[in-house]
Amino acid sequence: MLDADTLELKKWRQLLPYQNDGTWIPTVDQHPADPNALNPHVDNDESNNTPGENFSGVFNTAVFYSGPADSPPTVPPLSFIGMGVPNYHNASPGIDFNSAPFMRAIDFNSEKLVDFWPVDKGDPPKYLNASHVDETNCIFAGMYTSAGECGLSSPAVVNDVVFCTTTKVSLRV
Repeated sequence: MLDADTLELKKWRQLLPYQNDGTWIPTVDQHPADPNALNPHVDNDESNNTPGENFSGVFNTAVFYSGPADSPPTVPPLSFIGMGVPNYHNASPGIDFNSAPFMRAIDFNSEKLVDFWPVDKGDPPKYLNASHVDETNCIFAGMYTSAGECGLSSPAVVNDVVFCTTTKVSLRV
C-alpha cells in the first residue's frame, strides 16, 4: 500500500500463498521445467530479481470497500484483490487452485494487511468458509475447488456483495 500523495510505501503484503514455514509452494509461481519453453530462458533467481517482472502473480486491480454506512461499522474497510495469472500459454498454465484463492479479502486497516475472511490451520492456510454460507448468510465463493480456476477481472462491490469473474466461465458472487 502506497501513500497517494508521495507514493511512499506504507504497508506490504505477499498475496501468493506460502507454506507456514515461509517456503514457496512448488506449484505456485513456478517456471517451466523445459528451459526452451521460454526464449530467452529466465531462471527463478534471475526472475525474482528482475524489477517489474510478474511471471505468475496477481495482476488485477484491487477494489476498495469503505465499509457499511452504519455507525459503528460492522465490517472494516476492505480491499478485494483478484488473483490471476496468464492462463493461456505453457509458461504459466494457471494458478494452483489447491493452494491459492482466486480472490483475496484484505483488512485494509490492519497493520499487516491480514486476510479478513477466516483461514484454517492448514499448510498453507486457506479460507475457512470458502464454499458455503456462514451464520450471517454470507455466501463465500467456491475457492480451491476448480482445477485451473483463476481470477480474470478486478472484483467489484455492489452494496455488500462482491463479484469476480474467473476462468470457469462464470461470475462468482
